[in-house]
Amino acid sequence: MEFMSSLTSADPNKPSLFELLSETHLNSLLPATLQHILAVLVHRHPRYLIHILNRFDEVYALCMLVVEGHYLRKYGGGFTENFYGLKRERVLPGDDKLSFLGKPFGEEGATRKTTPLARSERSGALRELRQLKTKDVLGSLLMGVGGNWLECKLERWYENLTIGEGVMSGRRNQNQRPDESAPIGEKASYYTKETFKKVYPTAKFLKHMITLAFNLAYLFDNSPYHSPIHYLLGIRMRRLSDLDYRAFDAAANAAGKSTKNRGPSPGLRHILAHPKLWVKIIIPALLNSLKILLPTGIFFLKFLEWWHASDFARQLSASQNSQVALPPPAEMKAAFMKAMKKKDEEKEKKEGEKGKPEEPKCPVCKKEIVSPTAIQTGYVSCYRCAFEWIQEHGTCPVTGREILGGTEGLRRLMV
Repeated sequence: MEFMSSLTSADPNKPSLFELLSETHLNSLLPATLQHILAVLVHRHPRYLIHILNRFDEVYALCMLVVEGHYLRKYGGGFTENFYGLKRERVLPGDDKLSFLGKPFGEEGATRKTTPLARSERSGALRELRQLKTKDVLGSLLMGVGGNWLECKLERWYENLTIGEGVMSGRRNQNQRPDESAPIGEKASYYTKETFKKVYPTAKFLKHMITLAFNLAYLFDNSPYHSPIHYLLGIRMRRLSDLDYRAFDAAANAAGKSTKNRGPSPGLRHILAHPKLWVKIIIPALLNSLKILLPTGIFFLKFLEWWHASDFARQLSASQNSQVALPPPAEMKAAFMKAMKKKDEEKEKKEGEKGKPEEPKCPVCKKEIVSPTAIQTGYVSCYRCAFEWIQEHGTCPVTGREILGGTEGLRRLMV
């Protein structure tokens, strides 16, 4: 894949299309994963988390505004882009021409045939020129976070409209065509929904086709943009270079020196009493920790996936279950054993005094039942007695209820 993406490009800092697609896929998996985790936690604490789950799209968009804004300002790329070692940079006017002519654009092509010092100074100057400005960061947040939120809302609305038709089919629903005498608001709502249901699939298809065209152009080095959103913003994707990492380290060292010059580290009460410390120290540290949390979470999920899918886990579980010894029954006390024995003896004595239980009698002839037969009402008598009684009276000899079906309903019992 790396070879295919570099067939026509001589720029080592240009990321391959497959890196960009992997980053996009990871970015799309984050909200679904967090929503699933939140749904599991809601079962344990529904009182506090159910409201967040009901407004998950809005809460996630607000959180991503903070996270993406921090990473765009500090590292020049989004959260998942920084995970893949990528950054965003502004496209200068000459970059498009150099790219289409097949020449390497960027620091390498612009600083060839110069001394190392001049190359370093020129690279630093180009890096500053290509860094994202405030309007670029705001545009990226608007098109990235805001666009994803809007797309998610439109997708939910389309699903609700189409699924509602299937569920409410066969009876009148809110999507049924209104009458001529209906209010204007109801008519406008109906025609808006109908137009959206027809236009949205076409618009979604066109978006995917335009994105595919940009991807193919980027793959064959015919464009520095791999998506139409980056084309509108005038931003391209690049790999983080050594110069970028040195700049990050220098900024971190400068921030550390500034905190040391302030004196001893403040206590907890001082931090809680000064919101500026939250904005400058604590919140950036928490956002930077996400760089460690994301790969750790991915490794943990992959480990769980391997563990549940491997034969090793099943064999280990089976061996542990086979080695578990059942505990011996608790020894009964002598008094309890003696009482139980006495109770059994008394029970046997009473049964002996009663003797053998009497045989059931036929309700018709009052004698021992011969060829027991069940009547429809559930009572048992001799077959001959039941047959003759029902033929003559047509009722049950015990309850007097009428027997439907006559003698055909009699059932011989095998005792």
